[in-house]
Amino acid sequence: MLQKTFIRPIALFLIIMYPVTILASDCTKSKLKGKVEAARSHNSIVWGVAGVGSGVLLGLIGTGVITGVAAIPNPTPKSLPEDPEIDIDCFAKGYGRRAKGRNVLSALGGGAVGTLIAAIVISSLN
Repeated sequence: MLQKTFIRPIALFLIIMYPVTILASDCTKSKLKGKVEAARSHNSIVWGVAGVGSGVLLGLIGTGVITGVAAIPNPTPKSLPEDPEIDIDCFAKGYGRRAKGRNVLSALGGGAVGTLIAAIVISSLN
């Protein structure tokens, strides 16, 4: 009796959730492909250069500002895959997430380098 009490709700839950997991896995695969594409092709050098400039000019405040600004835009892929198995919306979300992360890290790294350069220059002047 106790087993039937637990098995029926679990079986019902699995029957309801199985189609949802199939759809989620297709979206997850598409997001992963988008992240891989962003890691392969997204260029974030501009954010690094901007980070160096803001770090030199404004120090840690400039580094924080440029890192925050780098987190605002949501990058989109330049070309979309023609594979019919890929969900374009999920692919774009995965691409945007990875590309935004690269932008933020480039801005932060550039800002740190710029701040270090400014500190060295200021300390050498004294």
